[in-house]
Amino acid sequence: MKNKGKGIILVVIMFLSFLTGCSSTLKSNPNTGLNDVDISTSVKTGKNKQGNTVYDVVTTVTNNSDKEIMEVKFVLSFQDKSGNELFSFTFSWNGENKPLLKGEKGTSEISFQHQEKAERLSATIVEVKDSTEMPPLHVPQKGEYLYQALNNEHINNLDNELPVKIEGVIDHMGAREIAEVTDEETIRELVNEFKLIKIGNETNTFVTDNYNGVGFTFADGSEYYMSLNLTTLEVRIYGKEHLYELDNFGPFWNHIKELAEYPAE
Repeated sequence: MKNKGKGIILVVIMFLSFLTGCSSTLKSNPNTGLNDVDISTSVKTGKNKQGNTVYDVVTTVTNNSDKEIMEVKFVLSFQDKSGNELFSFTFSWNGENKPLLKGEKGTSEISFQHQEKAERLSATIVEVKDSTEMPPLHVPQKGEYLYQALNNEHINNLDNELPVKIEGVIDHMGAREIAEVTDEETIRELVNEFKLIKIGNETNTFVTDNYNGVGFTFADGSEYYMSLNLTTLEVRIYGKEHLYELDNFGPFWNHIKELAEYPAE
């Protein structure tokens, strides 16, 4: 690719309508974007009870290149009827585990509200990355063993490599209990329990003030931290967050809780 990240191509201009109590959908015509990637945007707008404008934006990217496209970053500029910018946001589409091949399309959906009432929208591609620059990552799937589903070579290799330290963090609305384990036999027991955990259903359930986690340190000094929302796994893949229930999690987590204590003041 040439001039990656430097080209800025105006690819869509369209009028929006705003009617309290109803909505409208307008779609742009696709135009040539950056590095043989096209972009088109459709916008559904309306009003909420507070009088703010609600924007539902769907952006479609099309790969017309011979590269495997993994990310397209673009700016949405919301303007008045004269083309003066009122506000703008930078968004992106990324393939996480699957790049776009030539001729394939991907969509990014964004919903938000804003006090400003725009009349025009322009979409501008500012950066494109292919799979050599941004390799696809594994997205956990239901039924997989947790240690095989995470994107970390040390965790994936727990059958052959033990960590030298495991640290469990249990959050009680800001007060934290810590389990710091360096004893090899206890680490082995915890790893055996950890290897029984499986990925469950993906969920949207989120609770506050229960930001738990487990940290693993390996002999080469590398570290991996697994974030938990209470007992739900949090996985972020190129900016996209996934929440998963965990099956067979009880034995491992109960063992961590038995070992945890509040730090001495």
